[in-house]
Amino acid sequence: METDKNLLEEMEKTLNQLGGVISSKIIKNDRGEIVEIHVLADKSRNPKQISRDVQSALMAKFNVDIDYKVISVAEIENDGLPNDDERLRIRSLQYSLEGIRGSARVVLEKNDIAYEGEYSGVHSSGFLPTAFINAVVSALNKYISDEIVLVVEDYKFIDIANLKVLVVVLSVMNTRHKELYIGNAIVHEEIEEACVKAVLNAVNRVVNTLKK
Repeated sequence: METDKNLLEEMEKTLNQLGGVISSKIIKNDRGEIVEIHVLADKSRNPKQISRDVQSALMAKFNVDIDYKVISVAEIENDGLPNDDERLRIRSLQYSLEGIRGSARVVLEKNDIAYEGEYSGVHSSGFLPTAFINAVVSALNKYISDEIVLVVEDYKFIDIANLKVLVVVLSVMNTRHKELYIGNAIVHEEIEEACVKAVLNAVNRVVNTLKK
């Protein structure tokens, strides 16, 4: 069916936007069940992490629960990707309260140059991830070209393989084009760090191409 084919293509497009992934192929059986997912990746990330990313992305966007056993990851060299020295890093994270308002402050750095972003709003139990995700995006918008804007589309916490994972969907927009990117991070004790890492996971692969 054409609808099923379009869905597979949309899934593969989503997987191709994950950090470290170069291309992907999803195979279904006659009953429409996903039986194989083949991923071609560079060596910038651990294959197990890429496999978890695949599970997280398909669950978050398509509500499809995938057994890790059907995912295979093949690695190749890809020298065109940024190495660790070329990536933005976290310098500091801060959250402050003033009355009923909360404010998140994120400072990223690269080559000893700092890029600061802030986001404020009414403090509540669910405001922290919203604040930090938007604050790091604000910092990134100071790093990239003025002709491009990075926007938070959505985020979601999911439970998978006994882990809590944050999945973030971002869009990179200019006057003619919009491209979606997906990033994720495992949530440990510090939720604010997971928020920043999920955003960076989404764009660190391409952010240098968006530089001023």
